Amino acid sequence: MEGKRSRLISENAGETEQMGVEIREVDPFNLWIWFELYRPPSPREVELLEEVLASWFMMGRLGAYNAQNLQVFYKANEDISYMDYEAEECDSGLHAFFHDMTQIERQGNWARFWVNLGTADELALDMLINALSNFSKENLGIKKLYVGGQNEDWEIPITPLPKAKMDPMQGPIDPLDY
Repeated sequence: MEGKRSRLISENAGETEQMGVEIREVDPFNLWIWFELYRPPSPREVELLEEVLASWFMMGRLGAYNAQNLQVFYKANEDISYMDYEAEECDSGLHAFFHDMTQIERQGNWARFWVNLGTADELALDMLINALSNFSKENLGIKKLYVGGQNEDWEIPITPLPKAKMDPMQGPIDPLDY
């Protein structure tokens, strides 16, 4: 696996142009995220993008995007060496867990996926945008990332949304299973 990953990462096919971002209507429990790519992706590029999204999703399933507990972040202007970290704060307040996410769907130079952000904070979207911005420069060029709303070129399926499964170790779901 490591050799495969290094081959994928070393083939720098990204774009120097900054990825555009448009945030449209956002429903955190029913959110479509769209990628307008510079060209149709190769199977290797899709695989690497899926790994990025799976990592982002797993962090969300484990509650990583919780803006109520950013103790180190709020001490960033100070020396954090030997900082007293209040572990009890991890359990205080509302927990921030993703619920579900589908596999990437592709159509020409477009890709998309659906996610239920559950109780995770908007911090999750910032983290995804940051990661995809660099991914676009180093790997698969993303012309524009659309968060939420609908795409006129590729309608959202009319089928019912996937039901949430609160198993934190479950990976992304396939919408065709429903």
